[in-house]
Amino acid sequence: MLLRDLCEYSPESIQQPLQQYLPMLDKLITAMKSYNGYRLLDVWCVIEALFFIAFKLKIRYLQSKDPLEASLSAAPMLDPDERRALWERIVSVESDPTWISEWFLDHPPIDSISIYDILDFLCWSLFDGRNQEHLTTQELNDLEGFVEDLEYRISIHLYGIAVEEGGEEEEIVTESMVSDGGEKDNTTRDYDVTTNRNRTSSDVATAPADTDSNNGYDSYSIDKTRYESPLRSKFRRSSIEGGRTPNSISTRRSESSFSILSIERPRPEKSFRFRRDIEREGPNYFSNLYEAYKIRYDRYKNMIEKADFHPVQDLSHLVAETAQQVAKTAHSAEESAMKSAENMYETFVQPGSQMDKHLSALSSATYTQLTEAWNSVKGMKERLETANFLSEQRKALMQQARGNRAMLTRMREMSYAVNSKQMAGIMRKITESYEALEKIEVTARDGFLSAAGKLTDNSLFKQQKPKRYARYSSDPILGIYTYPLGINLFLFSASEFSLRIMLKRRGFERRSIGPVAYYYHPGKESSSPLINTDNTEVYGLPSRESPKSTPVVFIHGIGVGLVVYINLIDALLESGRPLLLPEIPYVSGFRPWQSSSAVLSPAVVASTMTAMLAYHGYNKATFVGHSYGTSWLSYVCKYAHSVVAALLFLDPICFCLYHPHLTKSFVYRRPDPGSIAYIVRTDMMVNWTIQRAFPWTWIVLFLEQINVPCTIFLGDKDTLVPAEKVEAYLRSNGVPISNADIVDKSFFEEKGDLKSCVWRGAVHGGFTEEPEMVPNIAVACNALCHKAEQLELLQS
Repeated sequence: MLLRDLCEYSPESIQQPLQQYLPMLDKLITAMKSYNGYRLLDVWCVIEALFFIAFKLKIRYLQSKDPLEASLSAAPMLDPDERRALWERIVSVESDPTWISEWFLDHPPIDSISIYDILDFLCWSLFDGRNQEHLTTQELNDLEGFVEDLEYRISIHLYGIAVEEGGEEEEIVTESMVSDGGEKDNTTRDYDVTTNRNRTSSDVATAPADTDSNNGYDSYSIDKTRYESPLRSKFRRSSIEGGRTPNSISTRRSESSFSILSIERPRPEKSFRFRRDIEREGPNYFSNLYEAYKIRYDRYKNMIEKADFHPVQDLSHLVAETAQQVAKTAHSAEESAMKSAENMYETFVQPGSQMDKHLSALSSATYTQLTEAWNSVKGMKERLETANFLSEQRKALMQQARGNRAMLTRMREMSYAVNSKQMAGIMRKITESYEALEKIEVTARDGFLSAAGKLTDNSLFKQQKPKRYARYSSDPILGIYTYPLGINLFLFSASEFSLRIMLKRRGFERRSIGPVAYYYHPGKESSSPLINTDNTEVYGLPSRESPKSTPVVFIHGIGVGLVVYINLIDALLESGRPLLLPEIPYVSGFRPWQSSSAVLSPAVVASTMTAMLAYHGYNKATFVGHSYGTSWLSYVCKYAHSVVAALLFLDPICFCLYHPHLTKSFVYRRPDPGSIAYIVRTDMMVNWTIQRAFPWTWIVLFLEQINVPCTIFLGDKDTLVPAEKVEAYLRSNGVPISNADIVDKSFFEEKGDLKSCVWRGAVHGGFTEEPEMVPNIAVACNALCHKAEQLELLQS
């Protein structure tokens, strides 16, 4: 546009050189000039520019939103009992506990991961994306139990069970044995959550006497008769804040409702422990050093100003006074007493002897040293001001942190009455207080190193950086690409309008309930497949009046909406059953106007699906879900199980979700540019949904939580779903698995509630591009509906 206008106003100086050197560009400019509606084109270019600016601002706004607030908005915090049950299910399923190292981006060996890295990972993954300073005492107890249980299971996996000389595996491991690592370790360390460091018992002993006992950096008496885990010491602070004294900490484990190690378990041949780094300084070593410096300054000042210190003269006076007391009995013996006193002194210290010289030198040297110390302290006014400043700042921050933690405790007690924004706000203030305390420690360290000069090796205070893991909910939103408004409108129109036209022709009605829009087809009026037209027995069931046909609810996955599933929709319609098709706009691409608050929580999904069925007069339905849609199936299965008649999973993401395969594949890797998958996975709202509103602890599903007929379809070349692990998990639970290429109708109609099919060579969502894969899905769905109706008849 600019070049066209320049050519129009300066044809000789600009357009003529273009004609000579860039004839193609000159033809384009000439065409733009000759186009009568080129002003309309200018308006559209301005609109595109404004859209680009608005899109970039929205991306920046989403990036600036607190990740913790987004996580708390996506789903409520898990109850302690739910979290323990989730942990027990995970560790009981996984025979190889070293899978946890796969979450770290460089996939380090399990023995190279430090205790602080594993604590940070478990806190983020199991405690709703929070930090350790946000946990309650009970949650900290649970976190410690998770770490100790994980160490025990890794010990058994790596080294096996201990066998006594008699060859019998009778030795039982108790809680103290596991926490001791099988040995007694006299090097007790105190762990502080704010800096993820150790401090040895000698560091604790050097802490100033007036350290606040509730500031997060306090110390208590340490029992060195047994090993104390880094996390256990940190519980002391939380227990004190909860109103318990240090003496009652030993009973904390018995008071907690979670005690994995309270049961008797075989002792491992050798105990595994995550690497503990022994730091050379404690978490508040340098700030304590300045505090102690200030106290010592005052003590020396009082000593020199208010006391005389002359050891030789004091000793002589003491001996003389003793002699005078002895001489009180005889006034006439005063001279002899004085002589006796001198002899007594000479008995202890011979005049001119080495002892006399040493005492005289000590008196002079001590006085000189104290005077020099006094003079040197007086000359270090700047250091004293630094100590005063750090002391005042630390005291204020400690008080602020205590107040915020008390507020958080009250908010947690009524968590359902407090919105996520307020909860995240108080947690953010607590984190800021601890970060400010860390900055104070850094300032104190830098001041110490500056004062020490070349006497101190700075390499002594270097720390190892924590290992980075796939912390998708806290990392910046990755891989967002800005597409022009014209492309967004074109693709949205092509997918949305074509879908509405196709579904309307098939007899669907578009409706909405609450925040969910859906398409509804009433199905064909027909009797139940379980009952013959002559009202005779079928499948051994007594003849009775035909029940209402079980409806099917299909929930799509990430992509461009329902339009790509039109072949599957047609196949499902052939059964004649009612069909409901909910839409999930926040995982459908090319909708940049979607709000970040549009993502539905598990409770809203479960209640909306229940209301949708009730509105049409159905008590139960067979739920079919693909990819992200299986997260909704997990919600209704766990939190609205009364409306679930059967379940059909297509490329499910809800199984083995504790493995990092899905996270790493979707967030940290991208498909080839130019493909539809790439365009969708670089969409702004799709990335927001996965990185900020994907509560995996609520989505993950285990087979024991499924109590209805269920069929699972997998593609063994799926790059998103860990198909190999899911298949192994199904086999370990006795689920029949068949090759989808050779499976027939009889496989799905056989007895058994759980079945699985594997498409060999298929990728994620391959059935949307290969119509020959669709009939098996429809047959499986129809068989599930038959089983659900049969169970309903038996129960009635």
